Amino acid sequence: MSVWLLLWSAAWGADGPREVHPSRGFDVQHLDLSVEVFPETRSIEGVVQLTVVRLQDGDDRLTLHEEQLSIQTVTVDEEPVTDWRQAGGLLEVPVPAGRDPHTVTLHYEATPQTGLHFRGGPDTIDPVVGVWSQGEGEDNRYWFPSWDYPSDMFTVTQHLTVPEGWHAVGNGVEVAPDNVDTPDRPGTRTWHYRLDQPIVNYLVMIAAGEYHVYTDDTARVPLEFIVPKTVDEATARRTLGRTAAQFAFFEDLLGTPYPYGVYRQILVQRFIYGGMEN
Repeated sequence: MSVWLLLWSAAWGADGPREVHPSRGFDVQHLDLSVEVFPETRSIEGVVQLTVVRLQDGDDRLTLHEEQLSIQTVTVDEEPVTDWRQAGGLLEVPVPAGRDPHTVTLHYEATPQTGLHFRGGPDTIDPVVGVWSQGEGEDNRYWFPSWDYPSDMFTVTQHLTVPEGWHAVGNGVEVAPDNVDTPDRPGTRTWHYRLDQPIVNYLVMIAAGEYHVYTDDTARVPLEFIVPKTVDEATARRTLGRTAAQFAFFEDLLGTPYPYGVYRQILVQRFIYGGMEN
C-alpha cells in the first residue's frame, strides 16, 4: 500500500521536447536492404534504399541513426548528394522540396561491434560459421543506417549475399526460392526476402551460416526449423516438433489467423538473450 501511495503522490508534468522519443520529419514507408557478409573480416558492405515521405512542410533533412558506419555515397532520387552530415550517431541527408515519395540510397561499410554478431571460425568454441543480428532495443544502427526507433513502421525487402554453402534468412517470405549465384562475387549466393506487413526497425533481422533447414507442412502456413548443420534432423524435430500443434492452439484460442506467409524458428549459436520475436 505504501508503494501504491508513493507512486500516485509523485508529481507528474508534461514531457519536454525529445524526452520521450526523437522527433522525425519523414515517414519511412519502405526499407530495401542489401548486405554482403564477409566472415573472415567480420565485416559487411551494404546498400540501404529508403522510400520516405515528408511529414510536414519545412523539414528539409532526413535524420537517420547510425553508429560507427562508414558511409561511402548518398543519393536522393538517383541524384548524388555531397552536403550530408554525419555526427553524434546521426546521419542527416538533405531532401529537396517537391514530390513525395523520395528515394534515399546509401552505400556503406561496417565492422559491427554489436547488432550483428559473427560466430565460428578459428580459435572459437562454435561448431559452425555464421552471423545473426539482434536489433532490440536500438542496435540495428550498428549495421545499417535507419530510423532506429519504434515510432515508425515500414515494409522490408532484403538481398543477402553470403558465402556459397550458407543458408541466409531475412524477414518475410523468400522471393526467389532458388537462391542465385552472384556473378560479380564468385563463391557467393544471394537470397531475397520480402515482408509486406510493416514492422519497426528493431525487428529487421538476418541470420546466415552453415545451417540445415527442416520443414513441416502440417500447419496452415509453412513451418521451417533452421539449425546449425551439426544438429541432426531427429534432434531438430524432437526439439521443435510440437510447433504445429502450438500454432493451431493459439490460432484457435485467439480466433485470429497467423498473418504472415511463413513461420520460422532459428537456433543460433551463443545468442545474447533468451529469444527474439522477429
